[in-house]
Amino acid sequence: MPVQREDFTFHSPADQLVLECTAIYPAQPRGIVQFVHGMAEHKARYFEAMEYLAQRGYATVIHNHRGHGGCRIPGHFGKAGAEGLILDTRRLTDIAKEKFPGLPLYLFGHSMGSLVSRCYLKRYDRELSGLFLCGTPYTAPAAVRAGKALISLKILLHGDTRRDAQINRLVTGAFNRSVPNAASPNQWISANAENVTAFDQDPLCGFCFTLNGFRGLMDLMGEAYSPKGWKLENTGLPVHLLSGAEDPCHGGKASFLKSVRIIESKGYAVTWRLFDGMRHEILNEKEKDAVLAHIAEQLRKMEAR
Repeated sequence: MPVQREDFTFHSPADQLVLECTAIYPAQPRGIVQFVHGMAEHKARYFEAMEYLAQRGYATVIHNHRGHGGCRIPGHFGKAGAEGLILDTRRLTDIAKEKFPGLPLYLFGHSMGSLVSRCYLKRYDRELSGLFLCGTPYTAPAAVRAGKALISLKILLHGDTRRDAQINRLVTGAFNRSVPNAASPNQWISANAENVTAFDQDPLCGFCFTLNGFRGLMDLMGEAYSPKGWKLENTGLPVHLLSGAEDPCHGGKASFLKSVRIIESKGYAVTWRLFDGMRHEILNEKEKDAVLAHIAEQLRKMEAR
């Protein structure tokens, strides 16, 4: 099926920041899949998955988060912070629905993008026909509170544009300990060595957040897991959680299933899948074709509900 690609921009409703977007779509789409990318990466890393789904009839859209994709200050969210990330994502939903009217929209959030998507779910579940949470991080509330306090102190001392190695180690450093004899600090993201090398060599990937960015990340984590603020206007919505079985970001199967139960408790129709032998970036593992086929199958099931 022939598809076309369109690059465009929009202004954030939070602060009018200009954000870069891409749509990949067939002539007559059957639905919309909106991707929400992760921390310290960019939208182009999702083009292969978007083309796969576009060839199967879905219009796909994605934007570079604030602080990502060649922006002026990488890893910096500005005054809008976590709220800006959520509102930016909602704005792209509106744009996608205007461009492809009358179609169901499915949100696919990976890693930090899954935290944005979980916050989105709490407010805007009525906008969705389905949700995918990929590589969603586990949380330890006490650690999040302590992290916020430390980051706030460092901002007072150094300003919020500082890149702090200590905070970076606290947030992501533990993940690589799960990989014996890791050849890269990013070995944990993938069992596919070629993907790790590509990530390491990409100047738009793997950068350290500013203190402002880390504070926003902690705010996202806190909001995503907070029991408060659920509107619950579309209970019964299908939500599918998926991750690599060896992804350290979800904290092990027990922690992964805790996320499943939290969302299930709100009345959503939750399903899940852990892929054996895979780590954090299941869309970039050597067996990615099986992952993409699984996503397409889940979309068909969501359509049939």
